[in-house]
Amino acid sequence: AIVSVLVLRFFWVRDQWHTRIKTEGEARFQALAARIRPHFLFNSLNSIAALIPGQPEDAERMVENLADLFRESMAAANQKWRLSNEIELIEKYLAIEQVRIGPRMKLKWAIEDQILNAEIPSLSMQPLIENAVYHGAARCAGEVTIAINGKRQFNSIHLVIVNPMPPQDTAAHQGTGTATVNIAERLRLLYGNSARLEMRNEGEQFVVELVLPYREFAANKEVRA
Repeated sequence: AIVSVLVLRFFWVRDQWHTRIKTEGEARFQALAARIRPHFLFNSLNSIAALIPGQPEDAERMVENLADLFRESMAAANQKWRLSNEIELIEKYLAIEQVRIGPRMKLKWAIEDQILNAEIPSLSMQPLIENAVYHGAARCAGEVTIAINGKRQFNSIHLVIVNPMPPQDTAAHQGTGTATVNIAERLRLLYGNSARLEMRNEGEQFVVELVLPYREFAANKEVRA
């Protein structure tokens, strides 16, 4: 009887420990996700402010687009959603930046259809696209291309963003690395060693690769109306 009580006590303590760790992890995840939204809003408002003196009509249109976009991002309060949802958000963000930068910024999409329903953390890819625009394309002269690729490899999905690197003598935008640090930490909390965020230089290109376990998004987790 004593041994049985001790065994039951052990399992109860272990269950309580797992519950506490999970709760703390979820709270940490939500705190990290909450930091990304103001960061994104701040950069978007800077883009609008730059247009007001010379292109007030474009600035007004960007404000309307930003309102729609921010509403979408706030709706993504859940931890995960479809990759297709993230892509829709990215397209709306890029439409705003396209107004600011103009037609010289080209976009090259290559996302496999089979991974569009894959489950990913919300707002995990959009900040990386934002960095590609803000630190790469916007600082380069002439025509620039941002490539966004996605494919499945065995039990993982690989999302790759490639942007041109500006000349070394170009004034740098001082960033804090908040977005990439937050994304890496969110991946660690959700997937442990099964996911990673890699950044590297390849010649005159800067490459960011997001690797996640491949999981189909469950219909009962849908976060959009």
